Amino acid sequence: MSRNSVQTHYLGRDVVVVVGYDRPLNELGIVVPDSLLEAVYLNQLFHVGNVLVRHHVDQPPEVLLVG
Repeated sequence: MSRNSVQTHYLGRDVVVVVGYDRPLNELGIVVPDSLLEAVYLNQLFHVGNVLVRHHVDQPPEVLLVG
């Protein structure tokens, strides 16, 4: 995974912003449910944040936190 950061200011406070990119997991032979990939895409599309969801291979995802 790549990791990039910048130290900046927000509302008068010092903050560090960290972003990264993971290559698709299929390069490692890891199987993930389609719901996980779809959720990441939709989070990006709709600017969703502060959500914690556990995805499963054989059952629907569990929403653990909506903030």
